[in-house]
Amino acid sequence: MNQYPEHAGNLKNTPFQNLSELNDAILNGFAKISIDTNIALKWVQGGIYLPSKTRTQALLYMLLPYATIAGFIIYTIATSSWLLLLTLPILIFSFLLSHPRSTKAFGSTKNWLIGLIVFGLGLGLSEKIDWLFAFLLTFTLIWYGLHSLYRTAINGLIQAALEHEDLFYLLWNRRVLGIQLNNGHHYWSD
Repeated sequence: MNQYPEHAGNLKNTPFQNLSELNDAILNGFAKISIDTNIALKWVQGGIYLPSKTRTQALLYMLLPYATIAGFIIYTIATSSWLLLLTLPILIFSFLLSHPRSTKAFGSTKNWLIGLIVFGLGLGLSEKIDWLFAFLLTFTLIWYGLHSLYRTAINGLIQAALEHEDLFYLLWNRRVLGIQLNNGHHYWSD
């Protein structure tokens, strides 16, 4: 017995009659799907309908920050720049900056920080300040790896949910999937 309704219109607060109408609205730019980040990260570790390509990408993005920190430590030891080891706690900040909800926490400060990092990278490269370039490149690669991990997980789960109705209904009934219309209306299952 199928425990999920046949049409999305049977679900409470759904503005569409079925999943194909929702897909059409998304393709036409009238709607978009939002999903809980933590659920997406759990799904990418081995959920249903997970393509192996998506899992491999997520694994590589997950390993990039750790490989980058290891490379930074090797650079520090190789150049005998022992004071650079004091910057390792600052690199933890890049883990916080890369989280999708960091925009709410940091607000417009996040944009200024990213601008300063880009300026510092350019300055370190043009003025041949190796330690500055190495530190900010490490910071940037950590941000890129984690940001890409979150994007891969979220986009992969949304794509899988739109292709497989049972996954869509499962996420909808668990209240981790929402629909946002371009007129500003938000729809959740409750």
